[in-house]
Amino acid sequence: MKLVYEIVILYYDAWEYCVKKVLRLRLEKSSLLISLIYYYGYLFWAKLLTRGSKRIVVLIYHSIGEGMLQEEDRLGLNLSTHVFEWQMQYLIKQKRSKIISIQEAEIILAGRYSEPGIDTYYLFSFDDGLKNFKSKVVPLLEQYHVPVLLFQIAHPLLKTEETYLRSRYGSDYTTKWRLMDREEIQAVSHSPWVSIGSHSLTHSDCWTDHLEEELQGSKRLLEEATGKIVNYFSCPYGMVREKVLLAAKKFGYKRVFTSICNWNSFRGSTNNRYTVNRIEISSFDGALKFKLKINGAYNWKRFLKSHQILP
Repeated sequence: MKLVYEIVILYYDAWEYCVKKVLRLRLEKSSLLISLIYYYGYLFWAKLLTRGSKRIVVLIYHSIGEGMLQEEDRLGLNLSTHVFEWQMQYLIKQKRSKIISIQEAEIILAGRYSEPGIDTYYLFSFDDGLKNFKSKVVPLLEQYHVPVLLFQIAHPLLKTEETYLRSRYGSDYTTKWRLMDREEIQAVSHSPWVSIGSHSLTHSDCWTDHLEEELQGSKRLLEEATGKIVNYFSCPYGMVREKVLLAAKKFGYKRVFTSICNWNSFRGSTNNRYTVNRIEISSFDGALKFKLKINGAYNWKRFLKSHQILP
């Protein structure tokens, strides 16, 4: 397996060299080219050979709204409302697919339900729990009847929000990146279209050094505030380590959601994986790139070291 991994990385490095150095394309364009080659050179045929297998595709979003300056969003985490709405409409219209809730996903993964004629299930997830989730996202969920799994940072339930934001974003933070407060978290948790998970207590750079506080502490605070059981955890920065998985099991989480770019495929009746792969959607994604992502063309990124479960 290690040899296969090294060969994949070698091929990736070769393609990066050819595309970036020889063809002199930017990284984003080279990634698009690699994704097209991966899709039509491998994935398209693999899907034909494995017809009958099913998959749950989990999408990651962070922020939805207008008026975000480029210097405020260098990572492309904020999508405009109309782009997010178009993506929901696009997925709703897809044939042989269905948007599901986390509760439905658990039933499907346990092998207790499988809808005839459906090959792909989509699950929307949001990380952080920013204020625009309540003002921009929830109204669209109610309009289109789309369920979402929200991974909320629990810090506002413990300390002042501004203190936390200064520690994470520095002194130049803006209100556009502010987290929901206690009342807003409680309000969205009562929506029939929103399920609550934990995204740690602080989302700090050193969160893995304080696992009891970050996992168990955030779970307790969210459960006390919402009155609901918190069964799911999303790793800050997509940082997945074996010790995090062990701690999550110890503190009662059903599953840990990662940022490993891949589908969650399964054949037969069950999928017993404790970790759940997710595909991040960015404001840098045009319509073509979005369609390629949900169809698995960027799943080659799971072979990169940044998309691996670390010791």
